[in-house]
Amino acid sequence: RPLNVDIRIITATNRNLAERVTRGLFREDLFYRINIFPIHLPPLRERKDDIALLVNAFMHELRSGTQKRISGVSPEVMDIFMRYHWPCNIRELKSALEYGFLVAESGVVETHHLPSQLQSELKNETAPPNANADSNGTAGSEEKAQLIEALRNAGGNQSRAATILGVHRMTVFNRMRKYGITLKNNIS
Repeated sequence: RPLNVDIRIITATNRNLAERVTRGLFREDLFYRINIFPIHLPPLRERKDDIALLVNAFMHELRSGTQKRISGVSPEVMDIFMRYHWPCNIRELKSALEYGFLVAESGVVETHHLPSQLQSELKNETAPPNANADSNGTAGSEEKAQLIEALRNAGGNQSRAATILGVHRMTVFNRMRKYGITLKNNIS
């Protein structure tokens, strides 16, 4: 006998379903049933500030399931994570951390603990002519100037600078590495 139920279905895809409907590769009636309130989540490569938060959360999760004494990732690994383009998004980040966590004995996950595919992909990268600027050429220098100003206003305290900028403390750390900013040379 029929039973009435009140449910909500949440679906996710990395495909353009509207295009697939047009091409006859996805059922139109199903598309309109599930496309009531679409939410677009940008890929991880467009949300670099989230990487440090995700790394911390995943490392906490990995530590809680084992007795391994791994405290996190090295600054070099975090730098690699910030530069990588993450074609498989958060799943790929989590998988890389799980791999590194398994390979590392203790301390922190170092670059040689990362999956070879991630290492080889980064070795093939070539640095842009001006690493401090993005496609419009000025955003990098503006970001650097804002960071230096925030660090000065915070008296060199990276946590306070992060609060001023409205970003995570690891983002301040990573930007300092990116622009070669040291408290001794750039802030005083």
